Amino acid sequence: MINFADKQEVAKAAASIYHKHCRKYPKSQRPIHCVPSFEETIVRDSQRLKKKQKKLIYDSKEIAEQCALEITQTCGLPIQRAYPCPRSHHGHYHLTNQKDIPTWVKK
Repeated sequence: MINFADKQEVAKAAASIYHKHCRKYPKSQRPIHCVPSFEETIVRDSQRLKKKQKKLIYDSKEIAEQCALEITQTCGLPIQRAYPCPRSHHGHYHLTNQKDIPTWVKK
């Protein structure tokens, strides 16, 4: 684990690790985020939901777990768990800090 001087350095290191492992757009190499569908935003408070639900996409569970392990080892942040996205039609994954996988996730 690297000793960081402040929280900003930890955040920058974690962001670079997240960016390295997540799914990206081919041309711009910007991360792809999973956002709520139009129907979901109508049902709930749309602004709050968009901010909360904008999660990075990982192609497989192994890649997501590798990212979580690298963040824990490098930055000393709490361990994260990979879970399948309930919105996904093709099976992508997200990371969560929760000890238990959320109840709304299909197994």
